[in-house]
Amino acid sequence: HIGDQAQHVVCLVSRLRQQDDKSPPRDILLAEHNSLDRRMFERLLKHAGHKVYSVEDGDQALDALEGHHFDLAIIDLEMPIINGLQIAKLHRFTHAAHHWIPFIAITRQETPQTVRDCEAANIEICLVKPVQSSELLKAVNAATSQEARISTCRDNSLSSTEQHNKAEANSHYLQLLDISVLHSLEKLDKNLDFLNSLISTFIQEGESYLKKMHQALHHRQYQAFTDKAYLLIDSAGQLGAFALYQYSLIASRMRPDELNKKGPEILNHLDTLFIQTRQAFEEYMTSHDRANTDLK
Repeated sequence: HIGDQAQHVVCLVSRLRQQDDKSPPRDILLAEHNSLDRRMFERLLKHAGHKVYSVEDGDQALDALEGHHFDLAIIDLEMPIINGLQIAKLHRFTHAAHHWIPFIAITRQETPQTVRDCEAANIEICLVKPVQSSELLKAVNAATSQEARISTCRDNSLSSTEQHNKAEANSHYLQLLDISVLHSLEKLDKNLDFLNSLISTFIQEGESYLKKMHQALHHRQYQAFTDKAYLLIDSAGQLGAFALYQYSLIASRMRPDELNKKGPEILNHLDTLFIQTRQAFEEYMTSHDRANTDLK
């Protein structure tokens, strides 16, 4: 289990708590297949003062690494065609050690094998989705410091302010949304336009994922079903839709024989949960509109 890796892996929580989330401006390559994640990470990094070049697949990432020397590369391990591990290994193989750049891997697979794979590819830090804003910024600072080393963990702790905000949030939100995630996203823009656009993207893509999951189940294409469930997990996690995230995770782990028996029931529940999550986002945004109106 993960604990067996303790001698080789430093928990990111303890390491990052010693790091400031501010670092000098860096030239960063961001390779992320999920469009919602990519937009959020790019906006966060630019807001922190970094210059970001973002791509959506492994081929584009390798081209970018050949054409420019970045201070850091942030790569999605689950990208199609050429995945993040292959990118890191190819870069290490084709460049002398003193020309290496640090890598941060982002993955949905929190397993001992992922840790071993990252170590083998000389990846400095591995983060597990959903990645919080402060977590990513601290990882950037840690990875670009001279003391960076391979580490993996997730910091789910909340500050006292975030806990207070969570306690005072509407009870309906608390059943479906992690308000602290939305508060952190609000800080990336002076108004709510960016958050609103992320929610709109989430709704549009989520409807598409669910439709394709229905089609995959109907045609008994179980791998396609699982792939779309993973995409729904990523999107829900990044926006703090924890109820949808947790149930999508359950759906992604079902075996083909389980999907044959319970697949339609699972999907119907996911459909209902998605509608409730969309309504919760709409209510959250409406409450902010009212609050802004009252202040004027």
